[in-house]
This record gives sequence, structure tokens and C-alpha cells, in this order.
Amino acid sequence: DERHLLNRRLAQFDEFFDELVPVLVEFIRLLELPDPHRVMTDAADYLPAVDLWVQRQVLKPDDEVWLLVRLTYFIGEYYVQRFGGIWFVQEDPKSPLFARYVVGGFTGLSRPNISFDPYDVAALCLAEPPGRSLIDVLAGVDKELEEI
Repeated sequence: DERHLLNRRLAQFDEFFDELVPVLVEFIRLLELPDPHRVMTDAADYLPAVDLWVQRQVLKPDDEVWLLVRLTYFIGEYYVQRFGGIWFVQEDPKSPLFARYVVGGFTGLSRPNISFDPYDVAALCLAEPPGRSLIDVLAGVDKELEEI
């Protein structure tokens, strides 16, 4: 049931967050970008290079989950840093994102209670064929965040 799922996600949140840092740093290192640890404080600096790499990927079913996880982490961190937000488990049972790991609490937006699941954004991006643009997908997120 939904309450059980929420309790499980809350219990696993520290594990989720503890995995995020080394996985994202390793992803940046694998792309052979400089100072991979800086992605945890300056993700925007890495966006053009990550975008270029994502554009060129021809996804095989075996690779999709691997890339989806890393892109989710990157997108989430990008917005957390850009708008002064946090990662958390959505506990509002009325939210369509209930019991999901989301980013929100954005102090840099006029409505800090807005949240979204970066997984959905990553999946939207990767659903496009090679040549896809992460920058364009994030521009769409920006527009939605500004309209809310």
C-alpha cells in the first residue's frame, strides 16, 4: 500500500542520498571531465559537456538504466544547486509524486514548495533519439518552474 511505500522510501532515503554523491562523481570522471568532485557544487559548469555526451549516445537496453540513474542524479543536483533546493521524499499523499525521491524546497524560486522528480526529466530526455538535447529539456523545466 502507499503508506508502506512511503515508509520504505523514507527509511531508504539516507542510502539513496549516500549513493548519489559517489555515483555522480564517478560518472563525471568516466566522461573524463576535470575535477569530478566539483559536480557536487558546480553542476552547471558540467552541463555543456554532459549535454554533448548525452546527444551522442545510442542507447542499448542494457545501458539505459545505468544512464537514467546518472542523469537523474545530475539533473537533480543541477536544480538543487541552481535554485537552493534539497532532495527529499514527497510525503504529501495528494501529490502525484507521493513517496518518490524529488527535488524542491527551492529558496531561489517565488514558490519554494514546488517539487519535481528528476527521474521523469531524465526519462523524457533519454526517450528522444540520438541528437537529443539535455539543455533543451532543462530549458523546458526552467519554463515550467518559472510559470508555477
